[in-house]
Amino acid sequence: MPRFLTMLDRVARLVSLIFVEVFMLILFDPPVRSTLGDGSIVYWQGGDNRYRLWLLVKLEDGRTVGVGSQRMHQPTKGERVVLREQIGLLGTSKFYEPPIS
Repeated sequence: MPRFLTMLDRVARLVSLIFVEVFMLILFDPPVRSTLGDGSIVYWQGGDNRYRLWLLVKLEDGRTVGVGSQRMHQPTKGERVVLREQIGLLGTSKFYEPPIS
């Protein structure tokens, strides 16, 4: 009986370790590749301060995505923007507006 409990304990540890690793992978999803895309602003909304905005952008490939932006001026509808799409290890896409230098 103690040998069975020892084996059961090892299996429980292995299952919990795998669960934690999968959870961390899903939570952080490291980027595998990154691409730049162009689009135009469809809608925008101001955030908690006037420099933090939320943009709804229609990309050239037909997708419409939401992205956070930090701008010093208010955008206009139809304004062209460049977005960086980061595709994660699990295939999820995250969009960022890269800073203009």
